[in-house]
Amino acid sequence: MSVEVRITSRTKSRVRYARRAIKPQPAGAPGRSSTGKRKGYNLKSEMLLDGDDAMYNYLYQTARDFATRFLDKTKTYKQQLTDRKLEVLVALAKEEAYFKRYEGNWAAEAMLIVHRHNKATAWKKTEKLKAGGVQKRKHIQDDDVDEVIQASSREGEKTMAARKKDKRNVPSVSI
Repeated sequence: MSVEVRITSRTKSRVRYARRAIKPQPAGAPGRSSTGKRKGYNLKSEMLLDGDDAMYNYLYQTARDFATRFLDKTKTYKQQLTDRKLEVLVALAKEEAYFKRYEGNWAAEAMLIVHRHNKATAWKKTEKLKAGGVQKRKHIQDDDVDEVIQASSREGEKTMAARKKDKRNVPSVSI
């Protein structure tokens, strides 16, 4: 039994793509320094996109879009449901074939990890500010600055008075 194989330019490009298709996952966490106790790597460098900012930004934007649509905004990547994470990774690989170059789709997952960590941290910070009665403002006008300064000084006076009151109510202990 003989098999006839025709080599075309398309076959050659597929072979070249297959040779560089699988890049193993580096050790450590994305975004961490390569020195110190908890080692990591630069995601852009490990994806071999150092000189191609446009491609890296496009891939990161695609990962961000999927994370925004399908993952819980209040949780980090690690806290997300495992099934949900797998669904997002599969959908992301289908949407952007470039991620198939990386063994086990680690580059897409690393982008999701970085994005969700940053967003969850920002969300928690915003919620903490809201709980304290502070609201984020996009632009503060000159008239508002005086009001903010006055309000903060009144709050400071109230806080100082409360601290003095608390100090008076604390019984002293002698040994």
